[in-house]
Amino acid sequence: MLSRLTWLLPLLLLVAGLLSAQDRRVRYLEIGVTLDTPAGYQPLPIPRSERFLKLSFVRRQAGCPDPLTWSLFRAERSTNPGLTDEIFVEAVLQARMVGDKRDLTERQEYERTRLAFERGTRRGMLFGYHGETYSYYLVGEAPGLYYEDEARLWRGWADELRLQAPRTDERERAALNRRYAGSRLSDPERRIAARLSLVDGWTAYDGESYLFLVHGLRSDAWRSLDAQLMGVRRYLTAKLLTHDSLEPDAVGVVRLCKDRTEYLDFGGVPEASGYFSPRDDELVLYNGGDPGAMEAVLRHEAFHQYIYAALGGIAPHSWFDEGFGEFMASAEVGGSRVVDFQPLVHHQRTLADLMAEGGAGLVPLATFLSMPREEFYGQARKHYAQAWALVDFLMRSDYALRSSRGSDLVRTYITRLRQGWADCLQGVSAGSPIQIEALDQVREAALRSALQRLELDDLERAFEEYVRQLVAFVPR
Repeated sequence: MLSRLTWLLPLLLLVAGLLSAQDRRVRYLEIGVTLDTPAGYQPLPIPRSERFLKLSFVRRQAGCPDPLTWSLFRAERSTNPGLTDEIFVEAVLQARMVGDKRDLTERQEYERTRLAFERGTRRGMLFGYHGETYSYYLVGEAPGLYYEDEARLWRGWADELRLQAPRTDERERAALNRRYAGSRLSDPERRIAARLSLVDGWTAYDGESYLFLVHGLRSDAWRSLDAQLMGVRRYLTAKLLTHDSLEPDAVGVVRLCKDRTEYLDFGGVPEASGYFSPRDDELVLYNGGDPGAMEAVLRHEAFHQYIYAALGGIAPHSWFDEGFGEFMASAEVGGSRVVDFQPLVHHQRTLADLMAEGGAGLVPLATFLSMPREEFYGQARKHYAQAWALVDFLMRSDYALRSSRGSDLVRTYITRLRQGWADCLQGVSAGSPIQIEALDQVREAALRSALQRLELDDLERAFEEYVRQLVAFVPR
């Protein structure tokens, strides 16, 4: 009996392992597809800005920095009449077709095609399904070393795809409508859309003015971040806007990834632990292990999210955008209110080096205030430091507070920028692109108006003195 169990147990474990590794068949009603979710792959949320991408899965291979991906795209034929497989590979995937396209057997009144492509060191395979109303594209992509093994799997998964007429899951939408009916929470439509977009493992939590999309955090961890965000929001509304009624109505969507890998898979900036995406209107970040650092990044990016919404979709000058972001990163929040600001030592050290004998010195304000974006970020370390110091000076120095000179400059700038951008949008016909030059003209006109009642030389002398005080006693 014991000998029989000795050989039977490994067999049972093998069968259990095979069953657990099986692909899971899922029907996606709103897209109109039924397909296998590949074993070992994790679903990724789809950014709002994606035009064609409908489903995205990723798998990380041990020892390989590049992920393996499996994605589904859908294009409406009537609005994309010239979209062929070749154009899709080149324009959407930004890849290069390799070899010839192959026609496959028609299925469910869909013509089927297959082709291979390359993008740098990555190789992939596209499976096209072309019907009367839609074209679907299943796309597998992997580092070249894994291509042959993965291609066999892709062909099997693609062969199992089934297509139906897309339809909305009305029950889920109706339940969400009931959830928000009569609620005082801002922007219920955006909250509903975000909840409907959730994928496996993600949960949504409602704050008063923010919606948190969370993966991998305990259920109440978002509350402390909500307090930080509300502190930033209340401070900015009080200091930047001329009336509370101008506060943005849109809910601020915050996506909290479970780790750095997921953050990077979602388009995160490798040099930072968070970013704000204007295209997707989301603040995305992860916890790198230091809660204080995470909250500072959150406050910085929250400013970008707030000001973009408050201005109606235009970013201010780089010095204002990044300077105020760093200023909010330095804030202390208690009870959902900003209670103080702390100096940022790394910026103090940079400024000390600039101001030291033989140092480059500060960039003259006449140049700095209108500095082009590329030039500002070209020497980010010193320009971020000067921008932070300038905003801190405008908001907290004796010079700026005397007769409200600092707050007047800031509020006038924001008011003129907001109005100028609204006028610019009104003068552009629907669907027409707005030229970069027009954006620059709006920003420069707002800046001129803000500086109109100030002597720039006096402002510069007072600012330089303020910086000398900031760097007088810098911790080493």
